[in-house]
Amino acid sequence: MDYLLLVSAFFIGSLVSFFLIPTIVKIAHLKSLMDEPGGRKAHVNPIPPMGGLAIMLGTLASTMLMTQVEIDPRFLIVVFSAITFMMIGLGDDLIAMSARRKGFFQFIMICVVVWSGVRIESLFGLLGITDLPVIVQLGLTIVFITGLTNAYNLIDGIDGLAAGIGIIASIALGIAFLLVGSMSFALLSFGLAGGLMGFLGHNFNPAKIFMGDTGSLPVGFLLAVLSVEFLKISHGLGMMTGMHNFGPVILFALLAVPVMDTLQVMIGRMIRGRSPFSADRNHIHHLLLACGLSVMYATLALYTYTLGLVGLVLAGFFMGISNQTILVIIFFFALASVIGLHGYRSYRRRKYLEALAEPAAAPHVKMIHMKKVKGKAS
Repeated sequence: MDYLLLVSAFFIGSLVSFFLIPTIVKIAHLKSLMDEPGGRKAHVNPIPPMGGLAIMLGTLASTMLMTQVEIDPRFLIVVFSAITFMMIGLGDDLIAMSARRKGFFQFIMICVVVWSGVRIESLFGLLGITDLPVIVQLGLTIVFITGLTNAYNLIDGIDGLAAGIGIIASIALGIAFLLVGSMSFALLSFGLAGGLMGFLGHNFNPAKIFMGDTGSLPVGFLLAVLSVEFLKISHGLGMMTGMHNFGPVILFALLAVPVMDTLQVMIGRMIRGRSPFSADRNHIHHLLLACGLSVMYATLALYTYTLGLVGLVLAGFFMGISNQTILVIIFFFALASVIGLHGYRSYRRRKYLEALAEPAAAPHVKMIHMKKVKGKAS
């Protein structure tokens, strides 16, 4: 019965989202609500940016199945907050809200959710830390939800990337909630995965619609909240599976792409003496494109990378490797991957400049580091 509810939630979310998008696209064209090309953007035609409306409506439609299960008291607060995040994103897509105003509204809603009981209460032995004082729980949870919400927003840079990573993470979290009987959050996870899947049918390269902040903010927020709840139930799940205190490690693997991407771009900007919040083309997806991959293959590479990290974590557990050792391994693997991409991009640029320096060769040189790609890469 539980499995049937989750499958139903996924398909309801998928169908509602998929069939709503053509209407949203049509309205966006009629009202000229388009993401125009230019600047750091690589798409050459105006594209509607409000696919998040379909994602969230699909997700919300799937919550009708909540009448079949015992509802967690925090669930309604989480859903209301996600709707508020969608409205914040919609406002930004339509009228370009200031970062300060957008951040203020986000902070208020995150505080409401944390007040409701969504908190990181323990690190389950990670770095030798177990239970946390209440004040640390509150501060850490606010920072975590804020950081992950905006990190997810930042990876929405090429067709299909944010949606695909969201699908992988939400399905994995949904399975975990199912195993411990937390059906409210399991249904929300599968409903979200369904909403993202329906959207991906129109967003995979070449995209007909973008997620926009209308989608990336509420989806990132929901993934952050679901991650906090996953940490809470991971101890019980570990007792069932024999993989004790594995929550933080598997969570890092699932979310490595947005987390590592945000860390590396912000650190890189500060090293260069720039604001960590300034814009550039140093995100992981930009690096893959500069290394010669198409938008489609860059997206698929990051899907595979995420699944590979999860597989690496599971293999480590089955081999009896400690949580701390696994975390160190995947962190340095992710770090080496980022450094390698930066290095290869620099190598390609150097080869291009060397070729330009040879007059006879210059007319025949292709701009390999500026390869034009179809799709979104902003």
